[in-house]
Amino acid sequence: MKRASVCVLLNSEHGMLVMKRSPQSDWMPNKWGLVGGTVEPNETPQEAILREIKEETNLKVDFIKLIYSRPYGGNEVFIYIGLVNDYKNIKINAEHIDYGWFNGKEIKLLDTVPELINIIFKLTKCLILMVN
Repeated sequence: MKRASVCVLLNSEHGMLVMKRSPQSDWMPNKWGLVGGTVEPNETPQEAILREIKEETNLKVDFIKLIYSRPYGGNEVFIYIGLVNDYKNIKINAEHIDYGWFNGKEIKLLDTVPELINIIFKLTKCLILMVN
């Protein structure tokens, strides 16, 4: 079973980072998705997501927390939430062709990878339960 880590990155204006995958991508070309990727051997899921954030965006994460993990397509996926204060100096790599900081209503209008809306919905429910 492969393991992957993804992150809902939030900025100080409550926007969520969503990135448009390259047309050359092996998985879901031209779809909008989260920052993330495969957990390498001898790497923890948190180390993987911090590496992926750096590689894909060049952003420095000010806070990161695992919210939940779940099986997906024969893999185990770790879902994190992260906060970024200095979010305007983003530099996307060749895996993506565009990005934006969106709210939930805007993300619903995008052509997204499967489960993106469900991940955001579940993440929101988890956060509400954590503060109550």
